[in-house]
Amino acid sequence: IPLFVRLLRRGDVPLTKLLLAWKGVIGPAGLLYLGFHFVEKADPERAFGREALRVLVKAHPKSAEAKSARQRLAMEGA
Repeated sequence: IPLFVRLLRRGDVPLTKLLLAWKGVIGPAGLLYLGFHFVEKADPERAFGREALRVLVKAHPKSAEAKSARQRLAMEGA
C-alpha cells in the first residue's frame, strides 16, 4: 500500500497501466484489497481504488473477488 500511495502522490506514473501489467502478480485478492483500501479515501486515491476494482472485474470476471468488486462499484455508483 505505501508504494501505491507514493506513486499516486508523485503523479507521473500511470497506475492503471501498472495495475494491468501486474494483475497476474497481484492476483484477485490483492486487487480487491487495494481497491477496497483506496476507495475509502478521498480523491485521487478513491479514483485509484475504483480503477483497481474495475481491473479486477475485467481480469478475473468469474472470481468471488470480482463479485465483491462489482458490488462495491455499484455502491460507489461507478
